[in-house]
Amino acid sequence: MDAKRYKGLWAPEEFRRRLKDDPASLKKICNGVGSETSWTYHLTPDTIWGLDITPASDIHDYMYTEPAAFASDAEALAWKNKADRVFLNNMIRLFEQAEKQSWWARRVAGLRRHRAKLYFEALQNFGGSAFWEGKNKPSELGKAA
Repeated sequence: MDAKRYKGLWAPEEFRRRLKDDPASLKKICNGVGSETSWTYHLTPDTIWGLDITPASDIHDYMYTEPAAFASDAEALAWKNKADRVFLNNMIRLFEQAEKQSWWARRVAGLRRHRAKLYFEALQNFGGSAFWEGKNKPSELGKAA
């Protein structure tokens, strides 16, 4: 994984550390846009109007995976919502980087933002199963909900 692809994007410090020190561990987590457990995985493109959004997706995948446990359901859901917002914001950052370099990117800017918002809304409404994959909900373990 090339650290240059993530320049200008927000990511948790642990993601940055692993990207530098142990990129192979991230490759196990990061799989592009969509959840491999969903039938829609192969239907969801890794590009939006020709721009690769995989770096934003990689950070989102990491945030859905780490941390693996939370003190409460509310804390977990707050983290999921943060991860979804980070994905949207990082896609917009990728768009803005492209817009500085390309007239085409400026031309399709609105279309890209519209699609990014659709991805965000899909995550908010349907991303729960991917987020909870491999995790125990604190409320199911008798901890505070």
